[in-house]
Amino acid sequence: PEEISLSSEVQNFVDIFYLVSQKGANRLYAYDENEGIYVPLDDVELSKLADEFIISENSDMEWSDKSMSLLMKYAKTKAPYYTMMGRKGRIVFNNGTLRLKDMKLYKHSPRDMAICKLPVDYDPHAKCPTFERFISQMANGDANLEKCLYEICGYVAVGCKKACKLVMLVSSGGSGKSVFLKVLEMLVGKEYTSNLSIAEINNNNKAFDRVALLNSRLNVVHELDEKETLNSIFSANVKKIVSGEEISCEHKFGARISFVPNISMIVVASNHCPTFECMPSESIRRRFLMLNITKTFSFAEQDPELFSKLKLELAGIFNKAIEYYGKLANNNFVFSYDKESTEYIDQQILETHPTYQFVMQHIVANPGHKLSNALLRREYIQWARHNDIDVTIDQKSLTRQLANTIQGCHFAFTRGKDNGKRYLKGIDLSTVAAVVYKSILQMKVHLLPLNIKVDILMQV
Repeated sequence: PEEISLSSEVQNFVDIFYLVSQKGANRLYAYDENEGIYVPLDDVELSKLADEFIISENSDMEWSDKSMSLLMKYAKTKAPYYTMMGRKGRIVFNNGTLRLKDMKLYKHSPRDMAICKLPVDYDPHAKCPTFERFISQMANGDANLEKCLYEICGYVAVGCKKACKLVMLVSSGGSGKSVFLKVLEMLVGKEYTSNLSIAEINNNNKAFDRVALLNSRLNVVHELDEKETLNSIFSANVKKIVSGEEISCEHKFGARISFVPNISMIVVASNHCPTFECMPSESIRRRFLMLNITKTFSFAEQDPELFSKLKLELAGIFNKAIEYYGKLANNNFVFSYDKESTEYIDQQILETHPTYQFVMQHIVANPGHKLSNALLRREYIQWARHNDIDVTIDQKSLTRQLANTIQGCHFAFTRGKDNGKRYLKGIDLSTVAAVVYKSILQMKVHLLPLNIKVDILMQV
């Protein structure tokens, strides 16, 4: 009977303080009218609100410790559930909520469901000269890189997910990438930023770590493990997040839950370009946006107060970000540095593994054709010598390595043996040597005298 009599009181309590619960996060929020956002409640804060509610109601009901406890208990179950906090397309400032759809400022409202706001007034006329100078120096004369840095700011500020990119900032150090990452966090808001490592995101045995991703709009990885490769980075949960698929997390002593992360971008800072275990597929390479930052700020150029100055320009930085987000959207979410990123990745792959460079340049698909192992080895050895590359492994190992590389480059072939000679069926050489080889077979040059053979080969 006591619980039944409390039901209306519980509903009033929930309605007055706009109590909401985040599904899966085991967290209760109350709307703060002064701040214009929802604030998380622990048991102490919830009891304070309950006291405030009882005093304000001035009802004739006598509140016992038990009824007080029941009020708090059922408030948690009565509060509406939300999968994620924060409505898409709305950004909360000190002076109101900006609706991106019409770029108009509205009064704060509980309907915004925000748990974080940018600590500055929205000012459509605000500028950011210090930030513009910093980005210009960081780009070091590369116009496309400069545009891309602004585009990334706009992309995460809006919370877009259409590009499906994993961004990696690669530099040798002292390039300003740490300051840039802080700016991204500032644009998104602390409550919407997570800092899980690649290992913590991908490790399914540590589902507790991924609870931090429930409200995250941006995940920043400040340092990359040297053991990580391009293949291991873009695998498991990272791949799912970038592709907009469902992942799971787990509260301690609670059930495992599945959810689609609201993360618009994972941004990784690294002092080296990761290697790779095998040739990444085109789909994986397409998901990387790798920025090769060559700038190194000298001691004289370094400003220890730079980030403090950038904080004062947050309103202007936001305007700049929104401006470039519009340009990015008009370009179908193809970043300005996309071509350079692909070329940089390919360059790193080819320089690290010369067999890949050879295969990409000299192997073509040719269904039905049989390429002998001996000819493949000879062609590679000749190419390697021409490019000052040492070949120190035996013939059998070299053949196996070349075959694995060809397979890693996604050529379809089968192995076979004909009259004691081994071959790979389904591929061919695309070099002049292949043309010469075919000419010899077709013209039966081997039947001609040696001087005529040489003359024909020189002409070819």
